[in-house]
Amino acid sequence: MAADLSLVERLQQDAIPKSRGVLVAVATLLLCAASLKAYGLWRGGTSSAVPFSSPHWQLAIIELEAALGLWFISGRGERAAWHAASLAFVAFAGVSAFLALSGYRTCACFGPVQVNPWLTFAIDAAALAALWRVRPQGAFGSNSRRAILLGGCAVAVALIGAQMLAVDGALSTAVSRWRGDSFSVEPRVSHLGEGNSGEWRSVPVRIHNRRGVPLRIVGLKVGCLVELGTELPVAVHAGSSVDIVLMCKFPAMPQDFSATLTLFTDDERQFELPVNVVGTSVEPPSLDP
Repeated sequence: MAADLSLVERLQQDAIPKSRGVLVAVATLLLCAASLKAYGLWRGGTSSAVPFSSPHWQLAIIELEAALGLWFISGRGERAAWHAASLAFVAFAGVSAFLALSGYRTCACFGPVQVNPWLTFAIDAAALAALWRVRPQGAFGSNSRRAILLGGCAVAVALIGAQMLAVDGALSTAVSRWRGDSFSVEPRVSHLGEGNSGEWRSVPVRIHNRRGVPLRIVGLKVGCLVELGTELPVAVHAGSSVDIVLMCKFPAMPQDFSATLTLFTDDERQFELPVNVVGTSVEPPSLDP
């Protein structure tokens, strides 16, 4: 019996350096990603055509990754750190898979460095596999099981919310009502997908009047890549909607891009109404046989 206990103790002691090494490797990955994001913000931001690439999202993710990375390196609370790392990489993998399946060519996970979401998903999956191999004993005990269940539910809710934010639609309308906006735009961000450099494409957008009085769209501030294909002024009756057409031009250089057309209204509550489009400009196919 004593020999068996001694063997168990040795195995546990051997597992501690392995777990520590994996957490340090994960911390290094997180801190590198946070540093690249910070560098991208300092340079002026990354492509806003990708969900979660706005400065507010990037700053929040930088803070999260830096906090987790420093915690894992500190060596404190390794069991809790293992759970936190596992949940974080489940969330990262879910977002990477969503971006990959949505057709994005980069995930903005590493700031200005363009990385395919499928590659990022593979990195996240590898990190999860390594964490699983060095999971602490009793990681799924009765108390831990409840913590994992609650954490998993929180991650699932976060991922669903992220997808709603990326897709917009009904969520944009709900937020507009909650804020008391007079107008809302559906979709808030129009995704053009891929198009040849210099190509023009029309995009329908619906404008909702949330007030009980008729309102009008009376002017606009044209963006460099977006024009309005509908004649102004446009009347929007109380509680109703109108459809307008945007004319969007893909940039001459292959790139992910975003553009905004600002509409001016005669409503004192909401004088400006931004309409956003995102897409990817690609080189046209060669005509050589």
